[in-house]
Amino acid sequence: MDRMCERCGTSFKIKPSKVALAERKGFKLYCSQACSAATQRQRPSSAVCERCGEAFAPAPKTAGRFCSRVCVLGSEDNPEARFWARVNKDGPPPLRHPELGNCWVWTGVIEVQGYGRLRIDGKSIKAHRLSFVLHGGELDDDQGALHHCDRRACVRPTHLYAGDHWSNQEDVAEAGTRKGAGNPNARLTEEQVLAIRARLPLEWGEMTEIARTLDVTVQAIFDIVHRKTWTHL
Repeated sequence: MDRMCERCGTSFKIKPSKVALAERKGFKLYCSQACSAATQRQRPSSAVCERCGEAFAPAPKTAGRFCSRVCVLGSEDNPEARFWARVNKDGPPPLRHPELGNCWVWTGVIEVQGYGRLRIDGKSIKAHRLSFVLHGGELDDDQGALHHCDRRACVRPTHLYAGDHWSNQEDVAEAGTRKGAGNPNARLTEEQVLAIRARLPLEWGEMTEIARTLDVTVQAIFDIVHRKTWTHL
């Protein structure tokens, strides 16, 4: 079908299926790769930074929202401003100490162990540890910022306290956070796990169906079946 280039106005032929796809996804159609590339290279000659309000010339292949890396990150010279930009104060209340109030959940980078991370002066720092220090807490070399709420992504200072490795182990033992539904990351209950094991032996297809029903991964069911997790049951 005939179509007009949305950059140079030249008429060209194109398959109807491509027109339908472009209309559905909101793409523009061009007569050649040259017109398409030229359009993508176009940038406004000036823009206003969304953070500092200064006018600047956007560089190619950028969103054109911020004038510098400092403004993109929030301010390299102000760790506290960058910290607060990544905190959600409307998190869920802790299971063990609901009287402490809602958790402040970190919305930035989360490491594999579940703790938030923030890079300052080229160094990666745990977000909850930074929060503890920013709010007047003091930590010795052998101490960390531990959680009353058992939620690793929480950075609320009233949910944190200073303690060493052994204090952390005692707290974990008291809370039972590594066992069963007491773990904030647990997706299943003890009853569901026992029901799965009552059906043993299970084929892979059966484990897949159980995972789909319970909205968990097949690996989670596999670990339960082979007692790699929920070992206390």
